[in-house]
Formats: sequence, structure tokens, C-alpha cells
Amino acid sequence: NLLEDTVRLHQKLEERHLALEAGLNWKDAQLETLARETSEVWMRLSQDVATACREREEWRRQALRLEEENCLLRDALLERQVQDQESRRLINELRQEVLTQAHQPNRLETEEMRNTLQQLSLELKEAHQKHVLLEEKLLLSSGTEAKVGPTDEDEAPLELS
Repeated sequence: NLLEDTVRLHQKLEERHLALEAGLNWKDAQLETLARETSEVWMRLSQDVATACREREEWRRQALRLEEENCLLRDALLERQVQDQESRRLINELRQEVLTQAHQPNRLETEEMRNTLQQLSLELKEAHQKHVLLEEKLLLSSGTEAKVGPTDEDEAPLELS
């Protein structure tokens, strides 16, 4: 009887031992799978971080390039504004001169001044159109809405009267 009890106890212990070994093998396999998956995730994550760093640098370079383009457009716009103002001043001076000489008998000079005035007026209109285009390009590249047409009467091209 004691021998049978000992054999049964030994069998139960052996079964438990086998079950524990099977559980340990299963846990080892799970740990190995988790370690492999973690390693893959870390590898993908480090690749994603490297890609993000490269993209960040590309965005920085692009932002600098756009800023430089905006500066060039702004400078060109300011230059056009100065040219527009100078052309307006010349047209006004010529208009005054034509008006004062209109009462004088020298018709050849008056005709020549009118032709010059018309030429300058045409140049002013063209300069104004270029100015508006540059301004719209600058506004579009800076992300703001472009305004439609001149907002001030002084900005509109002068008309010959």
C-alpha cells in the first residue's frame, strides 16, 4: 500500500513536472516572440525617426528658400513702387508743362511734350501692371489673400486728359 501511494505520488509529481516544463517552454517561446517583435518595432521606430529628421531638414531648407524668394519679391515690389512714384511725378510735371505751354504759340514743342507724356503714361501703366503682379505673387507666396485691383486712387495709373 505504501509502495502504491509512493508510485502514484511519483506519477502525479512527474505529470506536474511535465506540465510545468511545457508551460516554461511556452513562456520561453512567447518571450522570444515578444523580444523579436520589440526589436522590429524599435528598428522601424528608429528608421521613422531618421526619416522624420531628414524631412524636417528638407522642410527647413524649403522654408529658407521661400523666405529668400519672398525677400526678392518684396525688394522687386518696393523697386516698382519707387519707379511708379517717379513716373507719376514726371507725368504730373509734364502735364503741368503742357498746360502752361498750351497757351504759347510753339506748337511743335507742345506736340512733342504730349507724345512724351503719352509714352510716359503708357510706361506707367505697364509698370503698374507689373507692380500689381509682383504684389499678388508676393501675397500668394506668403500665404495671404491677394487684393483685387488698386485700393487707393493714387495707386491707379494716371489717365491723360
